[in-house]
Amino acid sequence: MIKTYKTSHGNLSTIVNMNGKNVRIRFVSRDNNTGYYTTPNVALQTAIESDRDYDGCSTSITRPNLLRNPT
Repeated sequence: MIKTYKTSHGNLSTIVNMNGKNVRIRFVSRDNNTGYYTTPNVALQTAIESDRDYDGCSTSITRPNLLRNPT
């Protein structure tokens, strides 16, 4: 399943730990306010959602709080 994550920090680059490796992900923003990152990679989705700053109850991603967009 493809999942899209959202941040309120515009163009954001952050690191998540995927299977013991640090992986950089980059949120892209058109308006420099809201950034999006989309991935079909289940292992990467698990890494994002396992991040200590992830909050799956909301619809945006921020750093320090990572949140998933349900779309």
